[in-house]
Amino acid sequence: MTKFFREQIEKINLIYGVKLVVLFLIYFATAKLGLQFDAVSGFATLVWPPTGIAIAGILIFGYRYWPAIFLGAFLVNFSTGAPALVALGIGLGNMLEAVIGVFLARRFGFMREKGELKNILLFIFFCVLGSTALAATIGVTSLWLGGIVSLATYKATWIAWWVGDALGALIVGNLIINFRERLSLKNFKLKKAAEGILFFLILIVCNLFVFTNFFTTKTIETNNPIIVYTIFPLLIWASLRFGKSGAVLAVFVTSVISIWGTVLKQGPFGVGELSDNLLLLQGYIGVIAGTSMILSAVIEERLKTERELTNERNKDEAILESIGEGVIITDTNGVILMINRSAQIMLGLEPARAIGSYYEKVIHIEDKRETPLVIANCPFTLVLSSNKVITDNYYFRPRNNKKFAVNMTTSPIVFEQKVVGVIDVFRDITHEIEIDKAKSEFVSLASHQLRTPLTTMKWYSRALMKEESEKLSPKQLEYVKEMYHNNERMIELINSLLNVSRIELGRFIIKPVEINIREIANEVIHDITPYTDGKKIVIKKHYDEKIPLAMIDPNLLKIILQNLLANSIKYSKKHATVNFYIENKEKEILFIIADKGCGIAKNQQEKIFTKMFRTDNARMIDPEGSGLGLYIVKSIIEQSGGRIWFSSAINEGSTFYVALPLLGTIKREPGSRLIYS
Repeated sequence: MTKFFREQIEKINLIYGVKLVVLFLIYFATAKLGLQFDAVSGFATLVWPPTGIAIAGILIFGYRYWPAIFLGAFLVNFSTGAPALVALGIGLGNMLEAVIGVFLARRFGFMREKGELKNILLFIFFCVLGSTALAATIGVTSLWLGGIVSLATYKATWIAWWVGDALGALIVGNLIINFRERLSLKNFKLKKAAEGILFFLILIVCNLFVFTNFFTTKTIETNNPIIVYTIFPLLIWASLRFGKSGAVLAVFVTSVISIWGTVLKQGPFGVGELSDNLLLLQGYIGVIAGTSMILSAVIEERLKTERELTNERNKDEAILESIGEGVIITDTNGVILMINRSAQIMLGLEPARAIGSYYEKVIHIEDKRETPLVIANCPFTLVLSSNKVITDNYYFRPRNNKKFAVNMTTSPIVFEQKVVGVIDVFRDITHEIEIDKAKSEFVSLASHQLRTPLTTMKWYSRALMKEESEKLSPKQLEYVKEMYHNNERMIELINSLLNVSRIELGRFIIKPVEINIREIANEVIHDITPYTDGKKIVIKKHYDEKIPLAMIDPNLLKIILQNLLANSIKYSKKHATVNFYIENKEKEILFIIADKGCGIAKNQQEKIFTKMFRTDNARMIDPEGSGLGLYIVKSIIEQSGGRIWFSSAINEGSTFYVALPLLGTIKREPGSRLIYS
């Protein structure tokens, strides 16, 4: 086991040693090459690729490879003629340049963050501008202390050193790092490769034309430097089409050719002293390199965001497609933007026919009475006008299929506090309706069968109380009265169940006749006198002087008014007043019943017209209520073409409003009369 570990350690050390030597040799060779380009003071060159190699080496292999950089920088400067201590100072500066630059960039998130732009900016700030300034300061100070540069030449030497290091980091270092991260054949595409080859051929030709005399014997004049900007469109092309990798490589190619041409005294930068020419050229290269890389990073981040948005959209669409309910999304103009698979099947629609079409053109919707809805009454229109969610039952009538019932929720799509569309979510409830219909038919049948014995019990118990009361003991009379009271409750419940079943089956008669509304209202008030007398409650009437005759079913109007007045009496305190208004509103007759009773809690108002629902305070006041009265009232009013609404506050009372059409309620036959008791 010890031998195995020893062999592994030796193997690791061997790999480390080989990498160390390779990094040293590359650094040394490129440093020797850089010092050939008219180095300022003999040591500060404007072409210094080793900085990029050093930064890339530390970033890729790790901090423990610093000796290769230190040794390479020391030996290349010592062999060039620098004293040993000066060469040591330069080597220390170049080593710290790479180590500190990489450390600070990583410390602030370089290569950990996914954002390309942030990586580029961190690399430029710490590795290109910051650490290179440190190396230039240490290196030139070492030359000054060694007597190689004077204070008069210190600034020029420092600028040349810093510019050379910065450009080496920006171009060479970025090139190595980028291609190590991205070199992969996984996304290789022949068409893109062909475009890449064509692009780089054009780029090389253009650079040779601008920076060399390859295509002409005449050097470009200094008064015509604008030609260098012809390279910019090509670099933008590289950034747009090939991303960061293409931009980095394009800048590298441009740098090599432009430096080559300038050294040969050719091109727009080859007209003066070489050091001055290179300084101007490096400024140009720095601008195109930074601009190209930032542009490519911004583009890649945008493309990445677009891909993420596309993926999220595809996920959302996949989720919507897999939902069992039908889903239709429209814009604010009613144009269908999306229809999922379930909706397509239910409505018999192909996406090509539905998407882009107006909702009402391809989808035919009817209300619960199976009456086609006009656009103004469609859920889509109502949601846009009210900005509220609407849930109700409707009928869809596909062109080639049998109509079917749906429960549909229509909601506004709100983005940045603005409605941008509407979404319909619906499901086929044909089966549920058939079940409800069967239940209603059963309830109707059972109720009919129960009414006969209950009516018989009612008459016999009443006879006992009136005719035989003297022959009964007080206890027996109490039992008979209790039997009569509970029998009345049962008859009332049976009547309500019969009315509900007839409403839900659509089998109740609406027979409008010309009536005097005042007379009907007074008749109802007379019928509920036992309730008002029992609690000493006064019904205060407020009738308009001119109430015309109206075409309304008197039986149904009695049921409506009786339920609303009875509720006001039931939930008001003794000696209270209930205000009853009848107003002529041109096209409608408006009935208003207002009390100062217990009121309805705000959180329970949405359910007040729901079947079998009773509020908490109502159950405390009257535990025996059925919760069917308001459901029956609302159903009668809506199926008669009217409206009902209310306002209420807890312990402050309630006001109910009923509006019936003056021209006449909707007629319905055949069927059975609803029971008024």
